[in-house]
Amino acid sequence: MRYSLIPLMLAAMLLAVACGPATAEQSRPRTVEQPPPRPAGPPEKLMDPDTRPQVDAVFASQKGELERCYNDYVSRTGKTKLRGSIVIAVRIGWKKHPLKVWFLKNTFKEPELNRCFLEKVRQWIFPTWGGWMDYSFPRLTLEEL
Repeated sequence: MRYSLIPLMLAAMLLAVACGPATAEQSRPRTVEQPPPRPAGPPEKLMDPDTRPQVDAVFASQKGELERCYNDYVSRTGKTKLRGSIVIAVRIGWKKHPLKVWFLKNTFKEPELNRCFLEKVRQWIFPTWGGWMDYSFPRLTLEEL
C-alpha cells in the first residue's frame, strides 16, 4: 500500500511546482481600458435614404474627372498599357465638400495619378444633412481604349 501513494504524491508535487505560488500581480483586479474620447465636432449621423441617390449622382456626374486624370497622365507619360481600378471613400454630410477622401482599393502605383484622383474628389460638392458618415463609391476601372 505504501507504493500506491507515491504516484499521487509525485503528481501533487509537480502540480504545485507548475502552478507556483500566488503573487500580488495575480490577485490585483484587471482594469478595462476606456475607449478614446469622440472627436469634437459634428456627430456621426447616417444620411437619409432619400439622400443616397443624390450622393450617387455626384459620383456618376463627376467620375469623368477621374477618367480625365487617367487620360492626361497616360498622354503625358506615354504609359500606354496602364490599367487599374480604384474604390474611393469619402467622409461627407457636414459640409458640401468631403471632410476626408481616401482609397479603399487602388491598384495604381503612380503617386502623381493617385494625387490627382484624390484632389478631384476633394472638390466635388455633396448634399449635407447636419452630421457625417463614411461612404464608398463603386469600383472604377480605368484602361487605355
